[in-house]
Amino acid sequence: NTPLTNLATIQHTLRKLTNHFDSHMASNRNIISQSMNLSAFCRMQNMLHSNLTPCALLIAASSLVLFEHVKREGAFTHYLSMNVLTMLPLAILESKILVCTNPVSFISKASGNVLLLHVFFLILRFPGHITDGIFDISFFFDVGSLIAACIILRLCFGLRPNYGTLYQYREALLIALCALATAVLTEGFNAYLRRQHFDQAHLLPTQRYLLVVLLAVAEMGAFYSELLSFMPAVWIVCLPSKSATGPSEEQYEVGGTQQRVAYLLAFLVCFYLIEDSVAAVVTGWAFPLVAPVHVIHFLLVLDFACFLLANLYDPAKLGRLMGSIAYALSDIYSV
Repeated sequence: NTPLTNLATIQHTLRKLTNHFDSHMASNRNIISQSMNLSAFCRMQNMLHSNLTPCALLIAASSLVLFEHVKREGAFTHYLSMNVLTMLPLAILESKILVCTNPVSFISKASGNVLLLHVFFLILRFPGHITDGIFDISFFFDVGSLIAACIILRLCFGLRPNYGTLYQYREALLIALCALATAVLTEGFNAYLRRQHFDQAHLLPTQRYLLVVLLAVAEMGAFYSELLSFMPAVWIVCLPSKSATGPSEEQYEVGGTQQRVAYLLAFLVCFYLIEDSVAAVVTGWAFPLVAPVHVIHFLLVLDFACFLLANLYDPAKLGRLMGSIAYALSDIYSV
């Protein structure tokens, strides 16, 4: 019985080794496949992207605004101009984000601020939905976007309701307060100018009139916040504080930055894909030039997403981004 027992033990051990070897090879094949897919994405991004891409998209959008102004004598120029203004921060970021000191830390910090400002203007959209009582696809889209953004902020960025969070995201909070203050000033001034007319005509009681003013403030606050949604990143990258280069500034790991940026860009691409598509279809019937401007806006967002992903996931570009031999050596040893 002893030889048979030893033979069974040897066979069992060989089967375990074979299974372990097969699982190891399958894991290696998955890693190689992912690396090949990533390399193909980086090669495609290098082929399609250049520094002139954001400029070309901006020039195309500006040309459409100018054509609308001349053709229709400014009937829809203001709306198109606001869309073009939202594209400027993305173009500035692509040209400035790689030349700042410690780009990885700035990218990681800016991504949370951008997402938080999107949460702010999505919240300000809800009073209009609730007051109108129209719970259409736009309402459910805003609800889904807000939930997704809050989940990403909580799980990936570690957002907490404390003083540390207020200080960490101070750029987004200051810009949100400025947008809301601007909305209060503009709508308050408009309400003051219209007050005499409403009082004389007895169209609205005082409480109802105040509610209309507050709804207008929320609507314009959401509009201004969306207009400035990428400005926290421009602020962080282009106007870094003196402590940003000091040892006290929080440093971010490359792996954590890659994860945070990937989730942020996935949210932005999905959000603006639907937002720009719906706006292009709904408004484009009456104003044909609106559709191409929204398409250009989404293409610029997509170009920015591919630009960041390529620089953070391509080992060669990431090595230049880090600017250190230590990262290159660690990457070699990890292989």
